[in-house]
Amino acid sequence: MTSKKHRRSSLGDKEKETLKQTVWLETLQPEDTIPYLREMYFPPYITLAHVFNAEPGWSHQPRKQSQYQFQYVVEGTAEYEIGGQRIVATKGDLALYYPQQVHAVRTIPGEPYICVSIVFHFGTAELPLSELLPNNLGNFKHHLVEQQLMQIPAIYHSTELGDRMMSQGLLLQILGQLIQKAAVGNDLSHKVLKTKANLVQIQRYLIEHFTRNISLEELERVSGYSRNHLVEQYRRQFGVTPFEHIRLLRVERAKQLALNTGLSIGEIAEKVGYGDVHAFGKMFKKMTGVSLSQFCASLVINKP
Repeated sequence: MTSKKHRRSSLGDKEKETLKQTVWLETLQPEDTIPYLREMYFPPYITLAHVFNAEPGWSHQPRKQSQYQFQYVVEGTAEYEIGGQRIVATKGDLALYYPQQVHAVRTIPGEPYICVSIVFHFGTAELPLSELLPNNLGNFKHHLVEQQLMQIPAIYHSTELGDRMMSQGLLLQILGQLIQKAAVGNDLSHKVLKTKANLVQIQRYLIEHFTRNISLEELERVSGYSRNHLVEQYRRQFGVTPFEHIRLLRVERAKQLALNTGLSIGEIAEKVGYGDVHAFGKMFKKMTGVSLSQFCASLVINKP
């Protein structure tokens, strides 16, 4: 009997691509997707990764699938129904669907809906995600998880082996961070709550002033923390340092301007705090894995 490994390796690249075009991989049983996956040699196996921009009135009716799915709101609002629970998801909200779990999505009249969808599985490996993570994972706006989620669709479709492995690595990092976050979610001591409140105040300060240069000395004055303590606590709470957060804010604003205005890349760079368009382009690609123009080209219109 031919093993899965041999069956997969016997397919040439062109044959794999032809087969892949004839099926929606995210609708198959996990073991049936593996022969079609190019340059994926270990789990998690990603079968769909895209940025989806919904037309007004779009929805999908209750359905099941055999794989896991992340749904992350980039812009706008939608109503999710997951296992009988209704969730109004807004910008930054992340949801996880489990295999064989009934779920549906409805857009809200007058509201845009842009999301990142990532469908994946672990082959024959048994990972008890349902025991570790809830369906409603929380809000990750301006968090490192947001940056990683946005990177995966941009590099998943690359023909380079390194990029494909990077997309799998990013997914593992996201899962690791989510599991860690869930594990410490019950720590509600007074000291923890006070520290979290101070960090949220600093976060708001960055959101209000990210388009100008902010120094560590300025953040020390605002927070009352020493620089090392500030950076350590901020990273622990939000997954990024304050200055990585500033770059994330600039990337997010640049995406909004690129999608919703006719501004040139130079004009967008200036509006998010960069006088040098080349420095802006370098920063954007470092943070997202793609250029701003490639990001816009990666949008998928109305593919459920």
